[in-house]
Amino acid sequence: MGSKEETGWFKSRERLVERGFVFEYSATFKEAVSAAKRPEIEESYSKSILFDYSYRYFYEDGYGKDYRIFNLPKTYDQLRSSYLTACLLSFYQQLKLYEDKKVAYTLYNLEKPLWVFVGSTVTGAKSDKETMGDVAQILSFIAGFLSNEPRSILEIERILSRNGQDTGLVDDKGGDIFAGSFLYLQELIRREGWKVQDLFRDILGKLFQNRGGGQLMLARIKGDQNEILLRAGQEEVPFGLINVGDAPALIKHLEEARISDLVIQESEFSDKLFGQVHLSSSPVTLLIGSKKFVEGWDCWRVSTLGLMHVGKSEGSQIIQLFGRGVRLKGHGWSLKRSGFATPTHQPEHIQFMESLNVFGIEADFMERFKKFLEEGDLPSNDQKFVETIPLTVTYDFGKQLKVLRPREKRGDGREYDFKKDGRVPAFGDVPEKLAAKSIEIDWYPRIQSIASKNSGRVAEKEKAVFSAHHLAFLDYDDLFCQQQLKSDPLMM
Repeated sequence: MGSKEETGWFKSRERLVERGFVFEYSATFKEAVSAAKRPEIEESYSKSILFDYSYRYFYEDGYGKDYRIFNLPKTYDQLRSSYLTACLLSFYQQLKLYEDKKVAYTLYNLEKPLWVFVGSTVTGAKSDKETMGDVAQILSFIAGFLSNEPRSILEIERILSRNGQDTGLVDDKGGDIFAGSFLYLQELIRREGWKVQDLFRDILGKLFQNRGGGQLMLARIKGDQNEILLRAGQEEVPFGLINVGDAPALIKHLEEARISDLVIQESEFSDKLFGQVHLSSSPVTLLIGSKKFVEGWDCWRVSTLGLMHVGKSEGSQIIQLFGRGVRLKGHGWSLKRSGFATPTHQPEHIQFMESLNVFGIEADFMERFKKFLEEGDLPSNDQKFVETIPLTVTYDFGKQLKVLRPREKRGDGREYDFKKDGRVPAFGDVPEKLAAKSIEIDWYPRIQSIASKNSGRVAEKEKAVFSAHHLAFLDYDDLFCQQQLKSDPLMM
């Protein structure tokens, strides 16, 4: 809302609603208005808010993805290759999880991940012929990754097996910014017995559509002013798409830049791809362009976002793109993260799929955006710490803990029950000790009564004694079992 074109939009909006009204909603509206730094815009909207449901409440209620925000300052330019490789690995891990866990994640309505790179400028500064534009720098990294296999493998190995002190990728407190970020890739290497070379080949196949790698091929569609296709080697299926306002000017700039291992071609019959990028069936895994394509773009696929030289003036547009990146369909279209939609159970590693990773390169605005989040009592999510608390009672329950239990019956598989399946005890002859103690049974009915006066008369009861002849007819075993049944209703 701070640029000239956005200010023009605001004036047009005012004219449209001059004699009417308009309803507007945005979860990142507060941040966008703050980024504009225009008092007239802030004053206009502050008088019109009906319901405050800003991004803070949106996120705390479980809606949308988690997020992690990084930014590589200009003073750390020597780490750019490692930083971008970590960005690539982060996206590849999401892509790999989507394919490997597709069945487990079905109910959570996750879309195929998409890596989006946005630059502030496209053709570079005209006054400095040696300085490449933002898009050219991104393409230079990808071309080097594809063609220089030994260097790429070494970079991957350093990031996956070493800590931030070795790679130099640490935060201002000295902590490894990617600690715990590649758990699934590390697990995959152990489980499959892969070497880093095997992982590199799989990256080429899954991300770049060509396991053989090769040079980065650019194909400009004749007659189209916006799209440029990206292919790896001789593969016909494109893995990436550049969408800019002036494709011929960008091609000319790239030719002048003379990027190693980048070949520019012209395509006669290629179809436009940008209209299909939002579909999970699209082969495009990487979308590169200027921030202009953000406006009006509807896509659920964005999972990794790269920002090049995004200054303070572009802040509101980047917030729009951030808002699109954190969109999530969720379990049963709840729009919520799995921890809120299904709090009792979540599929393994789904947290990586439900996270938007934002990688900034000299993107000054991202530092401001992080402060916006922190001022709204939201975490900047630079790094997550996981504490594992061992539970000695339930750990490996049912595997190593031995439990005493009755044997199972062969007939029906039911466990033996002592009262039902045990042998009935036989008394035999009545001991003299028991015979000496008489047992009295009174079967006279008990009737509750209240009398105003005590009659003083006591009723006499008839008495009888069992002789040996009577006792001979009693089944003591049955009497014992009947007594047990009365005392334990579960056996009846």
